[in-house]
Amino acid sequence: YNLIPLAFNVIIAALVVRILNASLWGEMVQVLVWTGIAGNIMSWGNKDYLIRSFSADTSSISKEWHKSFGTRSLIFLIIILLIILLPADLTVKSWIGLYLTVRFIYQSYEPVVIFRRNFGVSILIESAGFVLIGAGIIYFQPAELSSLLCWFVLAEVLKAAGMVWLYRKEMLPLFFRNFESGYLNAAFSFFLLYFTGMLASRIDVLAASYLLSKEAIAKYQVLINFVLSTQLIIPILLLPYVSIIYRMPVVSIRKMAFRLLIVGMLLCCVSVFAVSLILEFVYHFSYAPVTFLLAWLMAVPGFYFSPLIYRLFKNNQQQLVVHVSLIFICCSASLIALFVFLVPDTFNAVLTAMAVVQWLQAITYFIIGRKLR
Repeated sequence: YNLIPLAFNVIIAALVVRILNASLWGEMVQVLVWTGIAGNIMSWGNKDYLIRSFSADTSSISKEWHKSFGTRSLIFLIIILLIILLPADLTVKSWIGLYLTVRFIYQSYEPVVIFRRNFGVSILIESAGFVLIGAGIIYFQPAELSSLLCWFVLAEVLKAAGMVWLYRKEMLPLFFRNFESGYLNAAFSFFLLYFTGMLASRIDVLAASYLLSKEAIAKYQVLINFVLSTQLIIPILLLPYVSIIYRMPVVSIRKMAFRLLIVGMLLCCVSVFAVSLILEFVYHFSYAPVTFLLAWLMAVPGFYFSPLIYRLFKNNQQQLVVHVSLIFICCSASLIALFVFLVPDTFNAVLTAMAVVQWLQAITYFIIGRKLR
């Protein structure tokens, strides 16, 4: 279920690069990075918070959903006002505002989809949006950012409409209704945990969007999407054993972490080799050999510290995970600046910084893991 949007993004990137041009996808990446951050802020931890609320009282699903939607409408309004004030092209700003509006509605239904396990319908709706974007690129070949954005907005409208229709009897998106300021405080810890994790995994793309040319941004984002796809193997491997991990002795979890590290090294070798072929023959992108080594180094450490993070969650030490994420967000920014200054190749400088950060993070969780009880 979680792989679907990432897989579609990879295919859409290939369509834009092959049918249109890489520079246009580079521009689109800049928009997607910032709208992704804005969308994360607007969600305000509603997915995890609402799933917990639904589990506590299944009779209050509609009430809790409307409270979340109505309260978060204020955050949505603030972000839209900030977009209006941006010194950017009016047409592009308008499309971004529309995109975030329908995206806000669509994402608000994600907790209900997960709780009720309506994955089949959700995948069908997501697929319809993907087909619409793909058809727009293939048949209309938008040459400008605003034209390409138009198809992304239409896809989000279709997806949001599908969700509204699916849950029309219980949950209609009524803005600024059922506002409760206490919700923002109650959901803040969920927001902070998710937001820091998202920012930690996206800060390199954010930096690349400022430091690289449009075409290089496209090459970087496509490569990193494949790295993230490789890292999604981790929850797939661990998901069937989460309940067991929560009951395992700490010594066994440490052993599992090291075994996963070895497995990750082998899996990432295969994955990076396959990705190198896809990038060359599908995208027609060329990279230096060292780039793939750095991608491998980026992907591997997560296999080690993921089970340790599960254990910290079991011990109710989520705040420690947040603190580690915040430290390494700052560390990422500092190292990117340092390596960009030291290494002439800016593309690989950003990758080197992120690979170093991933291994430093693994070492940090190794030290934390030695103190786990």
